[in-house]
Amino acid sequence: MSNPAPILTARSLRLAAPASGVGSETKADPGFGRAANHHQDNGADERFRDLAENLPGAVFRYLLHPDGRDEIEYMSSGCEQIWETSAECIRNDPTQLWQLVVPDDIEAMRASVVKSAETMDNWLHIYRIVTPSGRLKWLEGRGTPHRQTNGTIVWNSVILDVTDREKAQAALERQTAGIAALQDHIAQAARTGALGEFSSSLAHEINQPLAAVLNYLYTARQKLGPLDDAVEAGALLDKARSQAERCASIVQRMRALFATGAIERRVEEIDGLVQECIGVALSGRRKGLRIATDLSKAPTTVYVDRIQLQQVLINLLRNARDAIATAPNGAISLRVQAAEAGVWFFVDDNGPGIPVALIDGLFEPYISTKAGGTGVGLSVSASIIRAHGGVIQAENLETGGARFSIYLPSAT
Repeated sequence: MSNPAPILTARSLRLAAPASGVGSETKADPGFGRAANHHQDNGADERFRDLAENLPGAVFRYLLHPDGRDEIEYMSSGCEQIWETSAECIRNDPTQLWQLVVPDDIEAMRASVVKSAETMDNWLHIYRIVTPSGRLKWLEGRGTPHRQTNGTIVWNSVILDVTDREKAQAALERQTAGIAALQDHIAQAARTGALGEFSSSLAHEINQPLAAVLNYLYTARQKLGPLDDAVEAGALLDKARSQAERCASIVQRMRALFATGAIERRVEEIDGLVQECIGVALSGRRKGLRIATDLSKAPTTVYVDRIQLQQVLINLLRNARDAIATAPNGAISLRVQAAEAGVWFFVDDNGPGIPVALIDGLFEPYISTKAGGTGVGLSVSASIIRAHGGVIQAENLETGGARFSIYLPSAT
């Protein structure tokens, strides 16, 4: 059978036998097929053959001669599952392996072999083939090159069928791109629609820490009389300063959120984050009111924009506080629980619950369950959680009251 024109040429590969005394001489490794017949160590031959025949994929020895001819000196039987061709057929005509390569991949495939031959670096390439039965497959090839004294380059190689892996990766990339596009669209729509309500939203969010500042200052002023209360008054003033600084942070972060959707995430300790929220949420309210916390199943840290997540939790806790204002045995709880790929925050109260007519649109702008409410607090909270790649939802509890749930994904 006449051999077709070589796929690779000596000119393209610059394959030439090294000059006498130049370069390192690499003796031909013990081969198989024709070369194996002359190998004297039959025991080693059989051990290698057993190993090659039982490895996943196809193990082979590929030779490229200085004149551009290529040769398969050994091919394991795994080739039949990959190329649907026997090892003997491939040894007799190695060009058919090139002919099965998808046309769009042939140049990159050729370039990968050329590069390995020129640099003597390990060969690694992922490419596609179409088998004789018409199946499209993704293959990953790896090989270690050696140059023989006559200029022939030998690759001891393995080919793996990575079709399932590449399909899964492609599906993941499509899904990720689709989600990213959808999130961008939603974020852009939210930002566009939010510009008109930005001032109202900002006033609503700033009002919370400002109320805390005023309360701390008022209480401190009352305690400045007796000298014994000076230390406590100083602590209250420190809290007031902290809340004033919080106002500045809220303005900065909200401007960034509505302008670009940007958030500044860091790893934060959950316990300290939650306790700060409770302190602000309870400031200036009736004595005896407590918020029960359960962090027994919570992770120690969470990857969030601390200021923004705290603003969401404070908003939910204050809504719960207002909901139980007239309840004789009002109760609020904040529970944090680790999830498989993130963390859940649950804020429960035993107030009157959420009106059924409002629950579906509760996170839309200007929807409020409170008389005189602006209806922007939950809308802003939802925007913040979505910017984190999370979910916020509301429901009425069978035992009475309402639950707000926040899911935030783990850091990636």
